[in-house]
Amino acid sequence: MIMRIKELRVAAGMTQGELAAGMGVNQNTISQWEHEVVLPRTRQLPELARLLGVNFNELFANADTEAGYGEETYAKRVLDGEVADETYFVMIRELPAGANPHDKALWLMANPCLRYPNEYSAYLLEQIEAEYTAAYGSNDPHKIRQFLTRRMCQWQTGSVNRYLDEKCMELARMAQIPREAFAALTDGRECWCGFDLGKRIDLSGAGGVFLLDDGRVAIKAHGFMPENRAQYHEHTDQVPYIAWAKDGYCTLTPGDVTDNSYVENWICAGEREHGWTVLETDYDGHNATDLAIKMCQERNNEDFCVEIAQTCAGQNLAVKGFRELLLQGRIVLEENPLLIWCLANAVEIQNNYGDIKLSKKHKDDTERIDPVAACMNALARALVRRNNPTLADRIDQGVWGM
Repeated sequence: MIMRIKELRVAAGMTQGELAAGMGVNQNTISQWEHEVVLPRTRQLPELARLLGVNFNELFANADTEAGYGEETYAKRVLDGEVADETYFVMIRELPAGANPHDKALWLMANPCLRYPNEYSAYLLEQIEAEYTAAYGSNDPHKIRQFLTRRMCQWQTGSVNRYLDEKCMELARMAQIPREAFAALTDGRECWCGFDLGKRIDLSGAGGVFLLDDGRVAIKAHGFMPENRAQYHEHTDQVPYIAWAKDGYCTLTPGDVTDNSYVENWICAGEREHGWTVLETDYDGHNATDLAIKMCQERNNEDFCVEIAQTCAGQNLAVKGFRELLLQGRIVLEENPLLIWCLANAVEIQNNYGDIKLSKKHKDDTERIDPVAACMNALARALVRRNNPTLADRIDQGVWGM
């Protein structure tokens, strides 16, 4: 673990001598701490943090980086015997995969100091509880992932092919507006809807895409999950699906599998309650063909549902287009922490021609992207329309007259 003592001391405007006086040690000891010749004793850390004007956790460099992920992966390969490295000592304390992070009795697995009651362990527990409450109380997936990485030692990020880097993720968060403001922008407008139905035992997604008059693109997303599986997936995916459902960001459908009629109902509710004119619904054909056929039959329009090829060529316009629009400040997102979490999970796959599509890091990964995939299906067709306007579009824009 890398400590930031010198960085924090300089930022605080302190000399080594001043910090040494405050800690009751000599200046040479501070120098050794800063060069990690030796490290402070655990009982000295609370006072060190206080003098440097930071909380306990800020004494240490962040581990949730690409370099840290690579280090952990290599260390586990050494432990598993895949790599022989006699120069490498490895000991990993972490909450096991699938364990419940809400069970405080398990926290000592990642924090063995909690096994031994003393002043430091009491202080550490107080810090962990405060960070746990702040993370899960906010329902912010970024804070939850940070808590799980730093306090439960469960790796949460690190894909080298992440679709959106940290700058783009911050832009995505900033692009969010409240539901009421989003409705004011999009009510009564033409809309392209999309859906991605997944395995039906976990997360599915739907989305709506609107081309605004000022050149911006507005996007709304929603998730669906079987009610009886929600608590299980909260543990495996480590995000608060039940709280998100209460806040209206996703729908828990009755039973053990997702009832796809709720996806259709969500689209119909947009038409009924917000006056959307749904031009078409765009979908990934996997597990979705039956719903697409049903929707076309109900509307007596065989072109109402359009299957989107889930290839790099088929997804390239939407996937590249979304990122470019985001960087240009031309994306508007309805506020939704589920959508932000899924965007952070997405990785990109590129073919030999430079076309890209979105994917999860691994096929069975619990870092899900379904609502984002649904929005990309709709965006693919919306951007085709934007780039190839109809005669009616030209007249509406005042480019042509009758």
